[in-house]
Amino acid sequence: MSVRHLYLHLPFCPSICPYCSFHVERVDRKKMDRFAARLEADLRDTGPMDALETVYFGGGTPTAFSTTQLEAILDVVDRFVPRPRDCETTMEANPSTLPAEKCRMLRARGINRISLGAQSFDDEVLKTLGRHHSSAAIRVAWEYLRAAGFNNLNLDLIFGVPGQTLETWESTLRAALELKPDHLSCYNLTYEEDTPYMDRLRQGICHEDDDCNETMFTRAEDLLSDAGWHHYEISNYARSGFECRHNVAYWTGRDYLGVGPSAVSTVRGKRWKMADGRRVEMESLSAELRAREQALLELRTSRGTAADFFRFEQWKPLVEHGFAVFENDRLVLTREGRLRADEIAVHLC
Repeated sequence: MSVRHLYLHLPFCPSICPYCSFHVERVDRKKMDRFAARLEADLRDTGPMDALETVYFGGGTPTAFSTTQLEAILDVVDRFVPRPRDCETTMEANPSTLPAEKCRMLRARGINRISLGAQSFDDEVLKTLGRHHSSAAIRVAWEYLRAAGFNNLNLDLIFGVPGQTLETWESTLRAALELKPDHLSCYNLTYEEDTPYMDRLRQGICHEDDDCNETMFTRAEDLLSDAGWHHYEISNYARSGFECRHNVAYWTGRDYLGVGPSAVSTVRGKRWKMADGRRVEMESLSAELRAREQALLELRTSRGTAADFFRFEQWKPLVEHGFAVFENDRLVLTREGRLRADEIAVHLC
């Protein structure tokens, strides 16, 4: 198969966060012991692959697996997945599931990038989010990762959390910078269907504050830009050379293969989702639809997208109202545009 980007879904979590809408399962040691065999069957069905540019172990919480279970999974991956030395291989991790031994094993087995789900350095905010780690646990896990030889580390952070203030958000950003990460993902909390947080929103227990969210977004942008970080996608910042190559592949319309429960693939104009080891929700994508998807995703990046994909009447008002600029035949969102990216995408569809 000629795809260069592989996503491996490891769905188990120690607990399910109240804001999470992903396909996750609670930790079940018997199921997790059998997961390597399940993954092997899926990869065998996929067939031979060419050398990959990126591999991404997502979840769930991949590091919820024990060291022994992860080694069995990596044995399977090594048999079926060709990863050259320069392949970016990312694993998502939770601070409470990263003992030093596991960090050393992962680095020795070719994992070269970790995305750590810190979410906040404020312990009260972590409780609100339903996280079971502390800010101290983040720092301990970080020390273990650096000591194991990881030199490409991301921190996931969340803003717009009920009860979170601008001051606590800024404190989290500064605490993150003190750890000298290579990449930061700063996500605005969203209320998704079929989650406890959506129930709380509908009951009036939680409230969305768009003005506060915008202020937190711009504060992160200002603070990180002043510190020399590249704001290369609406929710993502990187030190030079540390942009996430796997996510950039998504944003630039590259084909990708997903393996594992509920993983999604887009390959040669076909899109499907995995369920119970089968391909479901098969969809044929026209070249025009794929190009439109790519344009809308690229618009979220600092490079913007080719303006000629959209009609002049569509993008002219964006420029006139200061939501975008026209640079080198590309449409690039301004700060005001980045704040309204979802609305702009609807307008351009």
